[in-house]
Amino acid sequence: MYVTFRRLAREKGVTNIYDAKTFAKSQEGRLVLKRAYSLVLELVNLSGIGIIEEEDDIETIMTVSKKFGLLPNDAIIVATCLKHGITEIATFDRDFEGIQFLKVVGG
Repeated sequence: MYVTFRRLAREKGVTNIYDAKTFAKSQEGRLVLKRAYSLVLELVNLSGIGIIEEEDDIETIMTVSKKFGLLPNDAIIVATCLKHGITEIATFDRDFEGIQFLKVVGG
């Protein structure tokens, strides 16, 4: 979602994260966000990818964060993988490397 938004925003002349945050709050930016969500959800639906519920237990998230040295958002992702028995993750984020039960695909 983030990558799609950034690429669509770049077409509007938004070239860095700080401008992207400001742009997202504008009327035009909100339309671009809406378009990005639509494109990503369309791709998800066409590919047969399922959307799962993320882990929301704060104790579990804190435990994962401490155990693997992850920032909160990454800890939520890893905790969600644990919750659903997911063992592979497609990402370019190097923060997930070295987590024993997760195989990083695409990194």
